[in-house]
Amino acid sequence: MTRLLPWLIVILYLQIEEAGSTDNKVPLMVIGTVGKSVILPLKIPSDKIRTIVWLSSNSLATVDVKEQNPKIIITDSKYYNRLTTSRESNYSLQINNLTIEDEYCYKGQITIERQGQSETLIQEYFLHVYEELSKPQVTVNFTGSENDTCNVILLCFLEKEGKNVTYNWISLKDGEENTAYEGPNLTVSWRPGESEPNFICTVTNPVSSQRSQPIPSAGLCTGASSRNHVKLIVGTVIAVVLCAAIMVGSIFWKKKRQGEISLKKKFL
Repeated sequence: MTRLLPWLIVILYLQIEEAGSTDNKVPLMVIGTVGKSVILPLKIPSDKIRTIVWLSSNSLATVDVKEQNPKIIITDSKYYNRLTTSRESNYSLQINNLTIEDEYCYKGQITIERQGQSETLIQEYFLHVYEELSKPQVTVNFTGSENDTCNVILLCFLEKEGKNVTYNWISLKDGEENTAYEGPNLTVSWRPGESEPNFICTVTNPVSSQRSQPIPSAGLCTGASSRNHVKLIVGTVIAVVLCAAIMVGSIFWKKKRQGEISLKKKFL
């Protein structure tokens, strides 16, 4: 058993070293915005770099750093006039005028000189590209009214949503904002005359945030109150008509009864 112990230690060390090297290969996540610029950073001493080849789905560009001003040769036509680098940025790659199609894996293949010999290092990235959000819109759907309480659903939406968008509702009361509701839909119960906060829908993605115009609670039940008012008027009119019909019928019946009695007396 004691003879096996050194070998077990060696095997354990190799496994730990392998796990560490795997972690180093995890791509660096970079976030960019449509129409703007993003930088894929290099973290290698610039004085040791000789050449850099940038790759994505295919070869993007080659950077020659032998001269004072680095020379970048673009090899993918869709990146023409959109890639820049400089010695001051440690030869990091800057992609300008981003588009949604730029979202992809990127790789920097760096040739360095170490102890008089050339060595190739790899740095990997994953670029996420998002559009800035527009102002959200809110619609109101009535779900019914019971016991003078109206129930409505506020629906928050974007004309163009995109990905990774989160919705939150803010209640605004007495000048204070409280985020207590998540999701694009909010159910509100409201009794006319009660003191309720205004509501604001906020939408957020990794590069922007927008909010709707405040939605006053007092205005949510206008439709329901109007419908209740109409129902009350209709009910009153029907009741009046029924009363009038009963009165006319009663008068007619009395006159008819009186006429029958008069005829009987006449013949007697």
